[in-house]
Amino acid sequence: TYAPEFNDAGEVVSLVHVSKDITERAKMESELREANAAKDKLFSVIAHDVRDPLHTIINVLNVVNHAPEALSDAKRAEYLREAERTTRGLNEMVENLLYWSRAQTEHITPELRRLDATKFFQAELARQQTKAERNGLRLNLSASDPVYVKADPQLLRIVARNLIGNAMKFTPSGGAVSVAIKPRGEFARVEVADTGVGVPPHIIDALFRIDGQAKRVGVRGEQSGGMGLVLCREFVELMGGTIDVESAHGKGSTFSFTLRAAE
Repeated sequence: TYAPEFNDAGEVVSLVHVSKDITERAKMESELREANAAKDKLFSVIAHDVRDPLHTIINVLNVVNHAPEALSDAKRAEYLREAERTTRGLNEMVENLLYWSRAQTEHITPELRRLDATKFFQAELARQQTKAERNGLRLNLSASDPVYVKADPQLLRIVARNLIGNAMKFTPSGGAVSVAIKPRGEFARVEVADTGVGVPPHIIDALFRIDGQAKRVGVRGEQSGGMGLVLCREFVELMGGTIDVESAHGKGSTFSFTLRAAE
């Protein structure tokens, strides 16, 4: 469309082309909705997913400290294990929240390097081994040859930690978590599979969305605010890949993501 341009005397001197870029406006509106959803999610996590575990820890320690005579040694040990489990979950949640907040405000630019994904995940599984043994789980890696990818080591470590930790969280004792790394032409595909309880069908679509309602409780009572999977999606996409999930309720899940291959 065109709009008239006037001089000081009020006379039309030219016509100015006015372009209304509907696509750009729609993009801005979409970004605004995402920002509002992110803000709401942040407040929700602080109000519930952080505050509730803190109350649990305070209550447990209050009983142990102020009524020790009312507890047997076995009960006291049980209470302290509960406080430790809740504290670990809260620490993981806060770390994810801090990483996610940074990703929203600092516009992280990944530093892609040539990495051996096989060696990388061997090291990550070794870090998780003690926790797996404590929960009666087996960790497996079904890759032996080097598979080189382009990835940011810090971002990939956060993705790996969350996916493996999430798999263990929803896998009962006696189960297994397995990592497979498969070359796929210009990409490599990383699969984190478990023999756990699976994902209810009605929340699968919400798992990677900041506005999704994917809060679940692990098989050992661990709290999960859903922030970890949101982080995984954002960081995988920053590195040029995609992420998805296949799950059968009661039969386990496989979370898969791609990374660009490197020579």
